[in-house]
Amino acid sequence: SFLYLAKVTVLNIYTSIPPVVKRMVNGVDEGPAWTRICIDSWKQAGYTVVSVNSASESAAVQAQYPDIQIAQVGRDGRHLVGRPLVYLSDMLQLVQSRGDGYFGIVNADVRFLPQAIPSLQQWVPASGFVYSNRLDIDDVHFANPRLHGGVDFILLSARDVLGFAHPDFLFGTPWWDYWLPLALNSTGTAGRRLTHNGLPVIAHLFHTDQWSHNQFLANFSMFNHAIAEIVAQRSSLPESVHTVDGASGLPGPMLKICLEYAKASSGLIHQENTPLDIA
Repeated sequence: SFLYLAKVTVLNIYTSIPPVVKRMVNGVDEGPAWTRICIDSWKQAGYTVVSVNSASESAAVQAQYPDIQIAQVGRDGRHLVGRPLVYLSDMLQLVQSRGDGYFGIVNADVRFLPQAIPSLQQWVPASGFVYSNRLDIDDVHFANPRLHGGVDFILLSARDVLGFAHPDFLFGTPWWDYWLPLALNSTGTAGRRLTHNGLPVIAHLFHTDQWSHNQFLANFSMFNHAIAEIVAQRSSLPESVHTVDGASGLPGPMLKICLEYAKASSGLIHQENTPLDIA
């Protein structure tokens, strides 16, 4: 039920903070100050902050932010993207090894809205997961706020991520934030979108994309493969085992994704190929 929240005493929030962050605002680098604001907002909400980093960054991050925990993992994505980004799958495996119950995942460059913090302090949903989209803002004073559809914060149960394989998305690159909620939905875990007075509970200091189109396409391919695996796994079960949409044999969320792909493919075919009227 989402009718109430359960109080907890210890709640970890996982992210991956780089030692150097640049955010230029009106000619001034607000990166270090913004990172500090983000960390402080998570701590004010009652979280223990855990930054997951590879050996190339862990010491520098710990020296710069001694008030957070560092969890070191054995690999990173330098050979793929030129930066030591960690793998989301390693982060999820780390959570399992630490014995977390509920835990949060947050992108390193978003903060909780001040007005939402009192409502977030060390509370978890009674079941399922909750997530938030974000407000993009142009400075630390929340100038020009506008909605963004990415999932930059999610609060979930460690046991709920055991039911499916974890693809090797690099944390901080596209598509992982769409894959995780949909994977949870597809295996029967219900979610809710968090808002505070109708707004997302997190804000992001806007910057241009830091990933390439090739990375976007590669992650999209990984997303497709991961979704296809879940479809194949769930479709092979007897219909009495899982919820299906109509007579398709597919879980409801997966059927919706397939239908959206079909619509998009149809539209693209019509867009890319000119008509030929033979009347």
